[in-house]
Order: sequence, then structure tokens, then C-alpha cells
Amino acid sequence: KNTASNNISNNNSTMTMKLLFVTATAVMAVFAAAPGAVASSIRGVHNYDSESSLSFDEKPQDSTFFANGSGGSPFDDGLRAGRSEANMLWRHAGGTCSAAWREFPDSVDRRIRDKGWLSSSNWRTRAFNQGARAGMNEVVTQKEKECFHDSADECVDLGDEAARIIAYFHCGRFTAQGFGNNWRRECRDAAIDQCRAQVRNEVRNECGSPSTQDLRILQNKCRNEVLTMIGDRSEEN
Repeated sequence: KNTASNNISNNNSTMTMKLLFVTATAVMAVFAAAPGAVASSIRGVHNYDSESSLSFDEKPQDSTFFANGSGGSPFDDGLRAGRSEANMLWRHAGGTCSAAWREFPDSVDRRIRDKGWLSSSNWRTRAFNQGARAGMNEVVTQKEKECFHDSADECVDLGDEAARIIAYFHCGRFTAQGFGNNWRRECRDAAIDQCRAQVRNEVRNECGSPSTQDLRILQNKCRNEVLTMIGDRSEEN
């Protein structure tokens, strides 16, 4: 009986040792695979001890994200979002200084309204919106400085083009906005004035200088004479 009891005791000890070995092996495997998870579990935390995997580039570029209390500085992120949006609008406008006068700043104002970046009751959203507006206006100011201050090219080109348009419509031979529609009248009136200035010389060469009274009478005949010569009856009756 003692021998049988000893055998049973030895068998139980062997099984206990095997169980302890298996348990220790399993614990070591868990530590090796995910030490952070185990450490967090020990501290009573049910997730990993690592930072959020959401980077700045993945954050939505609007104020909704910050209204929920997420992210870093709402104002700084608004600045970045506003600058990015304004630079995109500048490219869409052609990226030329001619767009800096009205097209680009007007598109910036519209985009601020469309994005809802004007106001908010939430302080985080309000800070983001203020940053976004500042970022967009910063790009507008930058483009205006480059186009209107740093170089005179835009100003000179604009003035040259305005002068060219004025000259064309002033001197243009076939433009309705020029003097084409007044040619006949202008020439007729010029002929009448020329007749009044020349009639004294013609009379003097023909029969001597006329008196002042006769000169006035002769000059008054010039209008009817010119109209008769060109068949202009516009002033009859």
C-alpha cells in the first residue's frame, strides 16, 4: 500500500510540474508577443499604450473635427487649412496677376462663406474658423504684394492695354464707337468754317477788300452754299 501511495504521489507531482511548465511557457509567449497590451491590462487599461495613429494629414480640414474637442491647436490648423484652400483657388484662377484684382479675392470671400468659416458658438470651431480666414487672407495679401508692389509689370501692362483700347476707338477706321458715324457732319461743318475764313481773301483777290458789313453777310452765305454743293437737305424746314 505504501508503495502504491508513493506512486500516486509521484504521478501527481509530475502532472503539477508539467502544468506549471505549460502555464509559464504561455505567459512568456504573451509577454513576447504584446508587452504593451499586458502592461496596460495590468494597469487596468483596456487598450494599447500607444498614441493615436491619426496624423495631421488625415484630419478633416474643417471645423467639425475641432468642435468635437479633437486635434491640436484649432487656430493653427485653421491657418493651414485656409492657406491650402486659398492657394488652390489661386491656381484655379490661372495664377496670374490679372486675377489678383477681383477674381481671386472674390473667390476667397465666396469660399469662406461656403465653408461656413464666418462664425460659430463653439470656441474650438470659432478658433479654427478665425485661423482659416486669416490663412486665406494671408495668401490674398501675399499675391497682391507680389503683383502690385514687388514688380511694376502688372501696372505697366494694365496702363499700356488701357491706352491701346482708347487709341483704337479714337482712331479706328471702321468702329461704330469712333467718329465714323459723324464723318459727314464733321467734314461739312469744317468746310463751312473754312469758307467763312477764306471768303475775305477770295473777295479781295477778285474785287478788293470787303467792308466789315459785307464780310459778315458773305460769311453767312457759306453755310447754305456748302449744303447746296453737297446736296445736304437735312436742315430744310
